[in-house]
Amino acid sequence: MVNKSSKVIFFASLGGVLELYDFIIYALLSSYLSYNFFPIDNKNISLTLTLATFAIGYVIRPLSGLIFGHQGDSIGRKKPFTLTVLMMALSTLLIGFLPTYHQVGMLAPLALIGLRVFQGFSVGGEIPGGITYLSEIAPKNKSTVCSLLFFCLVGGTVLGLCTNLILHSIYTTTQINAFAWRIPFIFGGILGLISFIIRKHLVESPVFESMLKEKTSFETKMPLKQLFKSSPREVVAGLFLTCSGASSVVVFFLLLPTFLGQLQNYPTDYILNSSTLGLTGCCATIVLFGYLVDRFNMPLKLCFGITCLATIFISIYVFQLFEYKVPNLLLPMVLSAISAGLFSSLIPTILSILFPANVRYSGIAFVYNISMATVGGLAPVISLSLIRTTHSVMAPGYYQAVLATLGFVGLWMLKDRRLELKSK
Repeated sequence: MVNKSSKVIFFASLGGVLELYDFIIYALLSSYLSYNFFPIDNKNISLTLTLATFAIGYVIRPLSGLIFGHQGDSIGRKKPFTLTVLMMALSTLLIGFLPTYHQVGMLAPLALIGLRVFQGFSVGGEIPGGITYLSEIAPKNKSTVCSLLFFCLVGGTVLGLCTNLILHSIYTTTQINAFAWRIPFIFGGILGLISFIIRKHLVESPVFESMLKEKTSFETKMPLKQLFKSSPREVVAGLFLTCSGASSVVVFFLLLPTFLGQLQNYPTDYILNSSTLGLTGCCATIVLFGYLVDRFNMPLKLCFGITCLATIFISIYVFQLFEYKVPNLLLPMVLSAISAGLFSSLIPTILSILFPANVRYSGIAFVYNISMATVGGLAPVISLSLIRTTHSVMAPGYYQAVLATLGFVGLWMLKDRRLELKSK
């Protein structure tokens, strides 16, 4: 039984790498999936259907959060937190072995859609479960452990980008279309199963065990109902705070291959390399700032307000650089890493202390998944639609800047609420 705090934190966070790797690899290989599962003569329609299937993974998150949140507040943090990584591992592995449209017809895209639903369902419970579990395992280092989780989550995206780069360096486009697209899914599925085996041996959250002794969990038969009854202001404030940074990684990094490649004619390899380095810098910012917040007991509200203000200026300036087609992407990547990294460090820390223990999993799951399903999941569609409507490549920057202002609304709603790191 893994019971040492450092090991528990490490193994619990490690699953986050695989969650986002498995989830994002679909987007990176979307053109090959559209060829194999949606082979329509019109390539634009085919790719649209593939990306719509990707979006399903975001849409299902809120429902997943409700179910896993209920279980996490009722029967324990560990069980749903363990189940989510198993679901992701199996669904990802099965995608790697799916027959294509050319082999079984319409059964292929239907099976792919079904497995994407399971992937999204898994993520909807995994991240809120991770925030809840880790913050309760190490209550004196909430910011550090929550930042470590999001370091791993963003690291999963970096792993996906690196896997994609390696795949394209080894195989030709014809080979990837024929069979090599399966390799990243099989690789992710196997790693996910290993993570599940490790996670099975984690201990239950001491906070939940205390709730069991006091019978608090059994008294909360409907955690979501209790959440809206006891903490309605915290729920709304949490939505504003989370929405302010929910699209930052997407807008600053994941959107760039489409945005800079197709609209600004940057070389694809250069964009991918720059995005990977930028996300690596984002990972470093997340874990470093999380440690500093704990080390110096930095005020969360002030830090978040500064992050929102900085992001407003960074968003506009970065996309202004893109509009000018600067030949070197180092500066915009550094600024983007700082903005997205600070949000990814602060948001889970704030959510971990925003709700009382008996409805914490439900509260975090509701707030986080609603924000990601709307602001985060729709960020590519909204950004590109704004570009077409306004005829300005600055549109995604303005979109992120507007979202950053929502953070101030959330802070205002919590103006008389103290957010103390050492709270239970």
